[in-house]
Amino acid sequence: MDTESARDALDLRKVPELKALLKAEKLPVSGRKRDLVDRLVDHLGGPTGDAEQSARDRQATLDTARNAAEALVDIDTMARNGGSDRALSQRIDTYARTGALTEAEADQLRAAIGADNFQQAASTILASRGTTTHHNVGDVIPFDPQTMRAQGDRPEAGTPVQVVKPGASMPDPDGDGTVTLVPTVVMDAPDTSRSTVPDEDDAVRADYTEDDELLRAMAVDGDEFQAYWTRGEGLARWSTKPHPWRTLRRLLRRHPGIRDPEGLASHYFKIVFHMWPGERKGDNPVGPG
Repeated sequence: MDTESARDALDLRKVPELKALLKAEKLPVSGRKRDLVDRLVDHLGGPTGDAEQSARDRQATLDTARNAAEALVDIDTMARNGGSDRALSQRIDTYARTGALTEAEADQLRAAIGADNFQQAASTILASRGTTTHHNVGDVIPFDPQTMRAQGDRPEAGTPVQVVKPGASMPDPDGDGTVTLVPTVVMDAPDTSRSTVPDEDDAVRADYTEDDELLRAMAVDGDEFQAYWTRGEGLARWSTKPHPWRTLRRLLRRHPGIRDPEGLASHYFKIVFHMWPGERKGDNPVGPG
Protein backbone atom coordinates (compact mmCIF):
# COMPACT_ATOMS: atom_id res chain seq x y z
CA MET A 1 0.00 0.00 0.00
CA ASP A 2 1.50 3.36 -1.05
CA THR A 3 1.49 6.50 1.06
CA GLU A 4 -1.62 8.02 -0.53
CA SER A 5 -3.56 4.77 -0.19
CA ALA A 6 -2.49 4.54 3.45
CA ARG A 7 -3.65 8.12 4.01
CA ASP A 8 -7.01 7.40 2.36
CA ALA A 9 -7.48 4.32 4.56
CA LEU A 10 -6.63 6.26 7.71
CA ASP A 11 -8.97 9.11 6.74
CA LEU A 12 -11.86 6.64 6.92
CA ARG A 13 -11.11 5.81 10.55
CA LYS A 14 -12.65 7.61 13.53
CA VAL A 15 -10.52 9.70 15.88
CA PRO A 16 -10.61 7.12 18.74
CA GLU A 17 -9.32 4.46 16.29
CA LEU A 18 -6.50 6.74 15.12
CA LYS A 19 -5.53 7.46 18.72
CA ALA A 20 -5.51 3.73 19.47
CA LEU A 21 -3.12 3.17 16.53
CA LEU A 22 -0.87 5.99 17.75
CA LYS A 23 -0.83 4.57 21.28
CA ALA A 24 0.14 1.17 19.89
CA GLU A 25 3.11 2.87 18.19
CA LYS A 26 3.90 4.88 21.36
CA LEU A 27 3.28 8.15 19.49
CA PRO A 28 1.59 11.35 20.75
CA VAL A 29 -2.20 11.42 20.44
CA SER A 30 -2.73 15.19 20.60
CA GLY A 31 -4.04 17.33 17.77
CA ARG A 32 -6.87 17.28 15.26
CA LYS A 33 -7.74 14.34 13.03
CA ARG A 34 -5.51 15.60 10.19
CA ASP A 35 -2.56 15.80 12.60
CA LEU A 36 -3.18 12.23 13.74
CA VAL A 37 -3.33 10.93 10.18
CA ASP A 38 -0.16 12.81 9.17
CA ARG A 39 1.68 11.45 12.21
CA LEU A 40 0.72 7.88 11.37
CA VAL A 41 1.61 8.21 7.69
CA ASP A 42 5.01 9.71 8.55
CA HIS A 43 5.73 6.99 11.07
CA LEU A 44 4.63 4.10 8.89
CA GLY A 45 6.51 5.41 5.90
CA GLY A 46 3.95 4.16 3.41
CA PRO A 47 3.80 0.35 3.34
CA THR A 48 1.44 -1.02 5.98
CA GLY A 49 0.67 -4.48 4.67
CA ASP A 50 3.22 -6.49 6.63
CA ALA A 51 2.03 -9.01 9.23
CA GLU A 52 3.25 -6.97 12.20
CA GLN A 53 1.36 -3.86 11.12
CA SER A 54 -1.72 -5.92 10.34
CA ALA A 55 -1.64 -7.36 13.85
CA ARG A 56 -1.33 -3.87 15.34
CA ASP A 57 -4.26 -2.64 13.25
CA ARG A 58 -6.38 -5.58 14.37
CA GLN A 59 -5.55 -4.99 18.03
CA ALA A 60 -6.27 -1.27 17.75
CA THR A 61 -9.65 -2.02 16.16
CA LEU A 62 -10.51 -4.50 18.92
CA ASP A 63 -9.38 -2.13 21.67
CA THR A 64 -11.54 0.67 20.30
CA ALA A 65 -14.55 -1.62 19.95
CA ARG A 66 -14.00 -3.10 23.42
CA ASN A 67 -13.84 0.32 25.08
CA ALA A 68 -17.09 1.35 23.42
CA ALA A 69 -18.81 -1.95 24.20
CA GLU A 70 -17.80 -1.84 27.87
CA ALA A 71 -19.07 1.74 28.13
CA LEU A 72 -22.42 1.03 26.47
CA VAL A 73 -23.08 -2.20 28.37
CA ASP A 74 -22.24 -0.43 31.62
CA ILE A 75 -24.53 2.51 30.85
CA ASP A 76 -27.35 0.24 29.70
CA THR A 77 -27.09 -1.92 32.83
CA MET A 78 -27.06 1.18 35.01
CA ALA A 79 -30.25 2.41 33.33
CA ARG A 80 -31.99 -0.96 33.76
CA ASN A 81 -31.05 -0.99 37.45
CA GLY A 82 -32.78 2.33 38.09
CA GLY A 83 -29.86 4.75 37.81
CA SER A 84 -30.93 8.38 38.08
CA ASP A 85 -30.90 10.70 35.06
CA ARG A 86 -28.09 12.71 36.63
CA ALA A 87 -25.96 9.63 37.29
CA LEU A 88 -26.49 8.40 33.73
CA SER A 89 -25.52 11.79 32.31
CA GLN A 90 -22.35 11.89 34.41
CA ARG A 91 -21.40 8.36 33.34
CA ILE A 92 -21.92 9.25 29.67
CA ASP A 93 -19.77 12.39 30.10
CA THR A 94 -16.98 10.27 31.60
CA TYR A 95 -16.94 7.82 28.72
CA ALA A 96 -17.01 10.68 26.20
CA ARG A 97 -13.99 12.33 27.88
CA THR A 98 -11.99 9.11 27.79
CA GLY A 99 -12.77 8.58 24.10
CA ALA A 100 -14.76 5.38 24.60
CA LEU A 101 -17.73 7.19 23.05
CA THR A 102 -17.71 9.89 20.38
CA GLU A 103 -19.39 13.20 21.16
CA ALA A 104 -22.11 12.35 18.63
CA GLU A 105 -22.79 9.04 20.40
CA ALA A 106 -22.78 10.74 23.79
CA ASP A 107 -25.27 13.34 22.53
CA GLN A 108 -27.50 10.56 21.20
CA LEU A 109 -27.55 8.89 24.63
CA ARG A 110 -28.08 12.14 26.52
CA ALA A 111 -31.10 12.91 24.34
CA ALA A 112 -32.61 9.51 25.22
CA ILE A 113 -32.21 9.79 29.00
CA GLY A 114 -35.58 9.45 30.68
CA ALA A 115 -37.23 8.17 27.51
CA ASP A 116 -38.56 4.70 26.84
CA ASN A 117 -36.06 4.20 24.00
CA PHE A 118 -32.85 4.67 26.03
CA GLN A 119 -31.89 0.99 25.73
CA GLN A 120 -32.67 1.12 22.02
CA ALA A 121 -30.34 4.10 21.61
CA ALA A 122 -27.48 2.17 23.24
CA SER A 123 -28.20 -0.88 21.07
CA THR A 124 -28.22 1.26 17.92
CA ILE A 125 -24.79 2.68 18.73
CA LEU A 126 -23.41 -0.80 19.38
CA ALA A 127 -24.82 -2.07 16.08
CA SER A 128 -23.31 0.89 14.22
CA ARG A 129 -19.90 -0.23 15.49
CA GLY A 130 -20.50 -3.80 14.32
CA THR A 131 -20.95 -5.04 17.88
CA THR A 132 -23.61 -7.45 19.14
CA THR A 133 -24.80 -7.83 22.74
CA HIS A 134 -25.70 -11.21 24.19
CA HIS A 135 -28.51 -12.09 26.60
CA ASN A 136 -30.55 -9.90 28.92
CA VAL A 137 -30.28 -9.31 32.66
CA GLY A 138 -32.12 -12.13 34.46
CA ASP A 139 -31.85 -14.70 31.63
CA VAL A 140 -31.00 -18.23 32.79
CA ILE A 141 -28.53 -19.81 30.36
CA PRO A 142 -25.87 -22.58 30.28
CA PHE A 143 -22.47 -21.44 31.50
CA ASP A 144 -19.87 -20.98 28.75
CA PRO A 145 -16.38 -20.44 30.20
CA GLN A 146 -15.15 -18.98 26.90
CA THR A 147 -17.59 -16.07 26.83
CA MET A 148 -18.76 -15.63 30.43
CA ARG A 149 -17.36 -14.51 33.78
CA ALA A 150 -18.92 -15.89 36.96
CA GLN A 151 -19.40 -13.98 40.19
CA GLY A 152 -18.08 -16.20 42.96
CA ASP A 153 -17.04 -19.80 42.28
CA ARG A 154 -16.71 -20.74 38.62
CA PRO A 155 -19.33 -23.35 37.65
CA GLU A 156 -18.84 -26.26 35.30
CA ALA A 157 -19.55 -25.68 31.61
CA GLY A 158 -23.23 -26.10 30.87
CA THR A 159 -24.39 -25.36 34.43
CA PRO A 160 -27.48 -23.09 34.50
CA VAL A 161 -26.51 -19.54 35.48
CA GLN A 162 -28.34 -16.22 35.60
CA VAL A 163 -27.17 -13.15 33.66
CA VAL A 164 -26.14 -10.16 35.80
CA LYS A 165 -24.64 -8.03 32.99
CA PRO A 166 -24.86 -8.72 29.22
CA GLY A 167 -21.78 -9.42 27.14
CA ALA A 168 -20.75 -8.19 23.69
CA SER A 169 -18.83 -9.52 20.70
CA MET A 170 -17.92 -8.54 17.15
CA PRO A 171 -16.68 -10.29 14.00
CA ASP A 172 -12.92 -10.78 14.01
CA PRO A 173 -11.32 -8.02 11.87
CA ASP A 174 -9.29 -10.75 10.17
CA GLY A 175 -12.51 -12.51 9.16
CA ASP A 176 -11.97 -15.58 11.36
CA GLY A 177 -15.02 -16.10 13.59
CA THR A 178 -16.03 -13.71 16.38
CA VAL A 179 -14.19 -12.05 19.24
CA THR A 180 -15.64 -11.63 22.74
CA LEU A 181 -15.23 -7.98 23.66
CA VAL A 182 -17.08 -7.99 26.99
CA PRO A 183 -17.72 -11.28 28.82
CA THR A 184 -21.27 -11.91 30.04
CA VAL A 185 -21.28 -11.63 33.85
CA VAL A 186 -23.33 -14.37 35.49
CA MET A 187 -24.24 -15.68 38.95
CA ASP A 188 -25.70 -18.93 40.26
CA ALA A 189 -29.18 -19.50 38.85
CA PRO A 190 -31.98 -19.39 41.45
CA ASP A 191 -33.15 -22.77 42.73
CA THR A 192 -36.83 -22.91 41.79
CA SER A 193 -37.33 -26.49 42.99
CA ARG A 194 -37.95 -25.61 46.65
CA SER A 195 -40.94 -23.27 46.44
CA THR A 196 -42.66 -20.67 44.30
CA VAL A 197 -40.42 -18.08 45.96
CA PRO A 198 -36.91 -18.83 44.56
CA ASP A 199 -34.23 -19.58 47.11
CA GLU A 200 -36.47 -18.52 50.00
CA ASP A 201 -35.25 -19.68 53.43
CA ASP A 202 -37.52 -20.25 56.41
CA ALA A 203 -36.48 -17.05 58.19
CA VAL A 204 -37.39 -14.88 55.23
CA ARG A 205 -40.60 -16.82 54.49
CA ALA A 206 -41.68 -16.24 58.11
CA ASP A 207 -41.13 -12.52 57.53
CA TYR A 208 -44.03 -12.44 55.05
CA THR A 209 -46.57 -9.81 56.06
CA GLU A 210 -50.07 -8.92 55.01
CA ASP A 211 -48.59 -5.77 53.46
CA ASP A 212 -47.13 -7.81 50.58
CA GLU A 213 -50.29 -7.47 48.50
CA LEU A 214 -50.12 -3.71 49.00
CA LEU A 215 -46.45 -3.74 48.03
CA ARG A 216 -47.29 -5.49 44.77
CA ALA A 217 -49.56 -2.60 43.96
CA MET A 218 -46.91 -0.08 45.07
CA ALA A 219 -44.37 -1.65 42.70
CA VAL A 220 -45.86 0.33 39.84
CA ASP A 221 -44.76 3.53 41.61
CA GLY A 222 -40.96 3.31 41.77
CA ASP A 223 -40.49 6.25 44.15
CA GLU A 224 -43.03 4.99 46.69
CA PHE A 225 -41.69 1.44 46.45
CA GLN A 226 -38.09 2.63 46.92
CA ALA A 227 -39.03 4.76 49.91
CA TYR A 228 -40.64 1.73 51.59
CA TRP A 229 -37.52 -0.43 51.27
CA THR A 230 -34.88 2.26 51.95
CA ARG A 231 -36.56 4.52 54.53
CA GLY A 232 -39.90 3.04 55.54
CA GLU A 233 -41.09 -0.02 57.37
CA GLY A 234 -39.54 -2.33 54.78
CA LEU A 235 -36.01 -1.23 55.74
CA ALA A 236 -36.16 -3.18 59.03
CA ARG A 237 -37.15 -6.34 57.16
CA TRP A 238 -33.69 -6.71 55.59
CA SER A 239 -31.09 -4.12 56.69
CA THR A 240 -30.36 -5.75 60.07
CA LYS A 241 -30.19 -9.34 58.79
CA PRO A 242 -26.86 -11.26 58.72
CA HIS A 243 -27.00 -11.20 54.90
CA PRO A 244 -28.95 -8.02 54.07
CA TRP A 245 -28.57 -8.04 50.27
CA ARG A 246 -29.62 -11.67 49.95
CA THR A 247 -32.60 -11.06 52.24
CA LEU A 248 -33.71 -8.03 50.24
CA ARG A 249 -33.28 -9.88 46.95
CA ARG A 250 -35.51 -12.70 48.20
CA LEU A 251 -38.15 -10.25 49.36
CA LEU A 252 -38.13 -8.39 46.05
CA ARG A 253 -38.49 -11.63 44.10
CA ARG A 254 -42.02 -11.93 45.47
CA HIS A 255 -43.17 -9.08 43.29
CA PRO A 256 -43.87 -10.20 39.72
CA GLY A 257 -43.65 -6.66 38.36
CA ILE A 258 -39.91 -6.43 39.16
CA ARG A 259 -37.85 -7.59 36.20
CA ASP A 260 -34.42 -7.38 37.87
CA PRO A 261 -34.63 -8.06 41.63
CA GLU A 262 -30.85 -8.58 41.88
CA GLY A 263 -30.08 -5.19 40.34
CA LEU A 264 -32.78 -3.43 42.34
CA ALA A 265 -31.55 -5.02 45.57
CA SER A 266 -28.01 -3.79 44.80
CA HIS A 267 -29.36 -0.29 44.08
CA TYR A 268 -31.30 -0.12 47.38
CA PHE A 269 -28.31 -1.59 49.27
CA LYS A 270 -26.10 1.22 47.89
CA ILE A 271 -28.65 3.87 48.91
CA VAL A 272 -28.80 2.58 52.50
CA PHE A 273 -25.18 1.57 53.17
CA HIS A 274 -23.34 3.87 50.70
CA MET A 275 -21.42 0.93 49.23
CA TRP A 276 -22.16 -1.82 46.77
CA PRO A 277 -22.78 -5.40 48.01
CA GLY A 278 -19.45 -7.09 48.62
CA GLU A 279 -17.52 -3.81 48.47
CA ARG A 280 -14.89 -3.50 51.20
CA LYS A 281 -14.72 -0.23 53.14
CA GLY A 282 -12.62 -0.45 56.29
CA ASP A 283 -13.91 -3.39 58.29
CA ASN A 284 -17.13 -3.39 56.21
CA PRO A 285 -19.56 -3.35 59.17
CA VAL A 286 -22.38 -4.47 56.90
CA GLY A 287 -20.79 -7.90 56.58
CA PRO A 288 -21.13 -10.21 53.59
CA GLY A 289 -23.99 -9.54 51.16
